[in-house]
Amino acid sequence: MKEKELSFATSIRAKETQIEELNSIIVQETQRRQEQEMELQSKTMELDTLIRAQGSYTQSNDSIVHSMSSISIHSDNLGGPKEGWLELPSDKGIKYGWVKTIVCLHDNKLFFYAGDTERKLNKPKMIIDIEKV
Repeated sequence: MKEKELSFATSIRAKETQIEELNSIIVQETQRRQEQEMELQSKTMELDTLIRAQGSYTQSNDSIVHSMSSISIHSDNLGGPKEGWLELPSDKGIKYGWVKTIVCLHDNKLFFYAGDTERKLNKPKMIIDIEKV
């Protein structure tokens, strides 16, 4: 009887260890998926910007060809993402300083980047969907 209890106890410990390992894998995969999803949204924003710029360029070329005498001005940023620097309190609080962050607003989403390199690599550290707030 004691042998069976001992074997059940070791079996339970082995299963608990497996469960902990699987939970760890799930957490890592979830984090990786969230990072990839944010990167995808950032790249989608970049693609939308390029498509708008191409459309604006095509329209301006068409207007130049059709009427050489009239001058039309197109804003590249009209309807596109708005970008700027924002200083946020550090994780430790206001006493410990402020952190400069690049923020982009596109399609009612705020993209937060740690710096220019993250912005160029399309790796936001956080995305806030304004419609859900």
